[in-house]
Amino acid sequence: MGKKQLSLKKLIFVYWIVLIVIVMVLLLSYSSIIIRNSRNAILENAHTIADNYGFQLDKDITSMMDAVSSMYVDNIHYLRLSNYELDDFEWVGSAYYLQNSLKGKADAIDYMAGMFFYDQKRDSMRSLYSSYPSTATKLELDKHLKVILTEGADVQKDFRFMVCSGEYYLVYFMRSRDKYLGFAINLSRYFPKENNMQISCIYQQNQVAKISEINILEKDEILNIKTKGVSGIDREQRIISVVQLKTLDMMLVLARDSKDSLSVWKQPDLLLILILIPTLSFFFLLILLRNLNRAILYPVGYIIQRVHEMAQKDEKEFVMLVANNYKKSKWRLIFNSDTCILSHFY
Repeated sequence: MGKKQLSLKKLIFVYWIVLIVIVMVLLLSYSSIIIRNSRNAILENAHTIADNYGFQLDKDITSMMDAVSSMYVDNIHYLRLSNYELDDFEWVGSAYYLQNSLKGKADAIDYMAGMFFYDQKRDSMRSLYSSYPSTATKLELDKHLKVILTEGADVQKDFRFMVCSGEYYLVYFMRSRDKYLGFAINLSRYFPKENNMQISCIYQQNQVAKISEINILEKDEILNIKTKGVSGIDREQRIISVVQLKTLDMMLVLARDSKDSLSVWKQPDLLLILILIPTLSFFFLLILLRNLNRAILYPVGYIIQRVHEMAQKDEKEFVMLVANNYKKSKWRLIFNSDTCILSHFY
C-alpha cells in the first residue's frame, strides 16, 4: 500500500506547529545565552572588584612597609632610641622628633591608618593617625597596640590582626630589642561598604577577620575556601571571589549574595524574551494560520466542491442519456452508483 498523503489543511497545520516549535527553541536558546552571559558578567564584575581591592591594599601595605623600613634604618632619632641607653631627657627629646617624623607620614595617608613607636621597657607609646574617623579613640588604639605587639612569638618583624572597638586592624611592626616601629591600617573602614557583600581576610592558615558588617559566610566556610581556593558561584547562589595578596600571606575573600541578581524573574530582558515575545509570536502565527486558511484552504475547498458538483452533474446527465437509449433498445440497463452496464435482454 502506498503512503497515505496528508490533506492540505493538515499539512499547513503541521507546518504551523513546526514553526512554533522552531521559534520556541530559538527563544529558549537565546534565553540560556543571556542567562549565561549575565552570570558571567556578574561573576566577572565581582572578580574585578576583588582584584582592585587586592591591588590597592597591596600597594598601600607596600608603601607603609617602605616608610617603616626607611625610618628603621635611616631615622637618626629612632636609631638613638633603639641602640643607646638614653636618660629621660634625651629619650623625650628623641621621641619628640621621631613623633614629628611619624606625623609627616601619617598626614599623607588617605585612609584610616597610623604609625607608631613603642618602647616596651619604658611602656611608652608614640603614635600618629590620619584624620579619617574610626570607632576607637587614640588611647584605645594605643592600649590595644601594646598588647598586640608584646604577645605571641618574639620576632623581629610580623603582621598581626587587631580588633579594637569592633573594628579590625592590620598591624605591621619591626622590632629592635624592646623598641617597636610600625603601622596599623583600619581594614573595617579601608574598603567601601557595598550592599550584600561581605569582605573577609585570611592571614596565614587560620586567622580570619570578617571586616564587613553583613554576614554571608561563616568562619568555617571561609577557611574551607582558603583550602580549596575556589572562586565562582556556589550552590547557595553566592558569588565567591578570592584574591591572594603579594606582600604577605593573606587572602581577601569577597562573598556576595546574588540570589536576586541571578534570578530569572529579576531580569527584565529575560521576562521580555520568555513571556512577551513568545505570546506575541504565538498570536502572530495564529493569525498567519488563519490567513493561510482564508487564502489557500477556502479557495481550494471551494474549487474541490465545485469539481465534485460538476462531476455529479455529468454523471446524472450520462445516466439519463443511457436510460433514454435503453427505452429504444433491447438492452437491459444495470446501474449502480459507480458504473453503468448494458446487458442484452433475452
